[in-house]
Amino acid sequence: MLNKLKQSPLWSQLKVVQKNKVYVVGGHWHNQDIFAINAILDDLEKYFVNTPQTYD
Repeated sequence: MLNKLKQSPLWSQLKVVQKNKVYVVGGHWHNQDIFAINAILDDLEKYFVNTPQTYD
């Protein structure tokens, strides 16, 4: 699915793509059980906690 998205002409116009801030996460983002929620929180911590933020 990601490769299909990358082929879209709009893909390269996204600010997150231009800033290389696209992160691939697992399929647990589509689930709602407690294990998936914990995995989502782990992803958020991995990619966003203690990461310098830039606001444009």
